Amino acid sequence: MTKKIVSILLSVALALSIFIGGAIPASAADDQVKPLVKDLIGYYRDGVSKEMDVTTDLQRTLEKLKAVSPDDYTQWVSILKYWDWVENEMPLSIGVAPDGLPTDNTHAFIVLGFALNTDGTMKPELVGRLETALASAQKYPNSYILVTGGVKKNGWTEGDRMHDWLIEQGLPESRIIVENQSSNTAQNASNSFEILYNQYDIKSVSIISSEYHLRRGTILYYAESLIKARELGKEPIQINGNAGWLRENLRSESITQKASSLAQIAGVGSPTYGLKISELQSIAVAGQSDYTVGEDLDLTVTAAYNIEDYTRDVTDSAVITGYDPAQAGTQTVEVAYTENGITKNATFEVEVQEPPVDKSALEKLITKAMGVDQKLYTAESWANMLEKRADAIDTFADESATQDEVNAAADALEKALDALVTKPQAPDKTNLRALINECAKLNLRDYKTDGVKAFKQALANAKTVYRDADATQEAIQKAIDELQAAKGKLVLKDNQSGTKPPATGDAANVAGLSGLLLLSAAGLVVLGKKRR
Repeated sequence: MTKKIVSILLSVALALSIFIGGAIPASAADDQVKPLVKDLIGYYRDGVSKEMDVTTDLQRTLEKLKAVSPDDYTQWVSILKYWDWVENEMPLSIGVAPDGLPTDNTHAFIVLGFALNTDGTMKPELVGRLETALASAQKYPNSYILVTGGVKKNGWTEGDRMHDWLIEQGLPESRIIVENQSSNTAQNASNSFEILYNQYDIKSVSIISSEYHLRRGTILYYAESLIKARELGKEPIQINGNAGWLRENLRSESITQKASSLAQIAGVGSPTYGLKISELQSIAVAGQSDYTVGEDLDLTVTAAYNIEDYTRDVTDSAVITGYDPAQAGTQTVEVAYTENGITKNATFEVEVQEPPVDKSALEKLITKAMGVDQKLYTAESWANMLEKRADAIDTFADESATQDEVNAAADALEKALDALVTKPQAPDKTNLRALINECAKLNLRDYKTDGVKAFKQALANAKTVYRDADATQEAIQKAIDELQAAKGKLVLKDNQSGTKPPATGDAANVAGLSGLLLLSAAGLVVLGKKRR
């Protein structure tokens, strides 16, 4: 590790001193980080080569690393996850870079070198890698091409030879970057990022090599990108795609080759191989024991191992059976967990209860029903509602009532409330009565004969409608409209300036005030008769 990373580890150790019993000197932190990183690489290599599950030992080692250096812990969690993706999922592009890469000059293709002939000429495999690089450069004309390799043969390096070949093929000098100081892939990665981080504004790179070499090259460049970015305090350059030259007689590299190169990138020497794999000893189950019908199980399964008394949560990988969330009563949950051919079992008792009966909706409906005005509804619909309300009150008071019974009572009461039938309302004759009284006060002798006859007829019709106990609201309104219209057509005689007040006594009768009416709730009362 460089001094810059050592200083970062020191600052982390100081920050964690309250948890780990004191500050760890830089050299002590570095001395503790390196063995743990060696073990991480070794465990992953052993897991792949032996086809064993080493998750437990990786997690155990990572937790130790986190206690020493959270920054290294975060970095190596990312590297291990990416390595696993590279080994198992990473797609390989043959002959040319894939679609979808950046089209501007923030992207670069990195061409990994291959040993030259003793006379300094390029071997067919290196030419094949260059042909793949050229096709990719033509597909992405704004990308840079970084050629790598510094082992000299007859005065030539791979980087220099590749540069000249690309120039001969018409690639502009401005697009070519040369790294000609490295002697292996690990140094290629370190030197490449030294150039890219410090001299260019590159955001992502694609690895170009022989197909069999792409996986090793990719994980090395990914790890080196994180390490260099952390050292320089910059955002990591992303690995984005690849392109490989197909060599038919060699299609892959061993996991040991990848592990050795990664250890070199990490600066930890050779990985530790043949590490002892943790062996599952037992499992323990803990968690919630009381449940309500419909509630999900909430348990934690912890596995114990024979190394360092280590334990870890394996809930997501355990097989849990015997729990029925729809069934009330005591249930025995069975738990099984298997790791590297060893299976451990455990049981856990849970109690599932029916959910408490919810009467809140029924209570609201009863309250609503108690506030309904009986006078507004028909007797039949009111009697039906009273019956359902009584049933609802009884159910609400019954402590043994089930949720289904409560729901049924609420449903029945709600339907009865919706089924209440409003009584027909008696027609309103108030406005008609007021208009008749107003018109009866008019002295018709003050008006021209035109319109008087129609007015008298409208007034008589209005009185008839008023007396009619079965008159509809529509008929009442029609009588009002007709009387108002007739009244509006009355015209005062020329010598009259307005409506005269009604006369009194016999003179009033003689003057034509017969028919003046006083309207009461029982009908019209004739106050005077016309003299003969």
